[in-house]
Amino acid sequence: MHRLACATVAAALAVATLGAGCTAAGARHGNATGSPVRVASAPPAAGSTGHASGRGAPAKPSIGAGRVRHAAQGPIIRPECASRGVPVDGLLRAMRTGHHARFDRVVFEFCGSRVPPHRIAYVDEVRRDPSDRALPLHGRAFLSVVVQGGTANTAPIATDPAAAPRYRGPDRLTPRHPLVADVAIAGDFERVLSFGIGVRRPAGLHVTVLSEPPRLVVDFWATPPGTLVWPARTLAEARRLQIAAFEGHQPWWLPGTPQSMATAYAQRVLNWPQPELRRITATVYQVRRPGTDDRAVLTLTQPVCPGNPRGLWNVADVAR
Repeated sequence: MHRLACATVAAALAVATLGAGCTAAGARHGNATGSPVRVASAPPAAGSTGHASGRGAPAKPSIGAGRVRHAAQGPIIRPECASRGVPVDGLLRAMRTGHHARFDRVVFEFCGSRVPPHRIAYVDEVRRDPSDRALPLHGRAFLSVVVQGGTANTAPIATDPAAAPRYRGPDRLTPRHPLVADVAIAGDFERVLSFGIGVRRPAGLHVTVLSEPPRLVVDFWATPPGTLVWPARTLAEARRLQIAAFEGHQPWWLPGTPQSMATAYAQRVLNWPQPELRRITATVYQVRRPGTDDRAVLTLTQPVCPGNPRGLWNVADVAR
């Protein structure tokens, strides 16, 4: 596990540069508690290893030796996904939640060959589709998940509605996880399937799309990720950017803020001019492309000089 704090930069900088850099008056080495910054990996890209309903039943691993053993025999058709002459791509098969040391996880599993296009965003409240009534959810912050081409029931397009494949699990999960408090189906209308997630406090997100079987995995960070996305992708690159900014070679990075870095990422990477910014927490921002439903949740970090006004901010994770 690598450890990095302002003292690391001191070894690479001249004394004069150091005086104007990480060791500014009042700055402490490490994070707000004085401990060094730790670099950790992102959540593992796998199915939930927590509870199927949030009430204590262990979930089966979604990726493992069993899938590899059967790979040569073609795709495994689960009973809920048997087609019976109707397309099952996007049919919800299961909802699961899990608790891990650094994050809570919500998994939406689908039939078919891929996860349909989806949108994920923090909202003031989740609305039911198509009634537009508020969906009551436990928690202090709420997330909307909209799956275009998703459904919980293929009966409307089946010749025999009574035999049509459909989702047979619960409409709501209420796990007792530190972050995830509630997960519920918010709507299933005209091949648009929507969900609401209630969390006990707002947090950064990590979103993963997996296959075999198709799963949309949403992780809520309990502690910030150690990954770096932009403008630096490694700690070494973050050090070089910090030194260059101190020495005046790239002054546009200073003074930096989470807001300015979130805006810069939306403009330079997503190509969204004049993005709309929503503060989720002090280090988590949601950016929106004006006039559209396109949103991204950005988790920000100071990898080199945490807590220092001249420490560069970096995007640590992007969830869309």
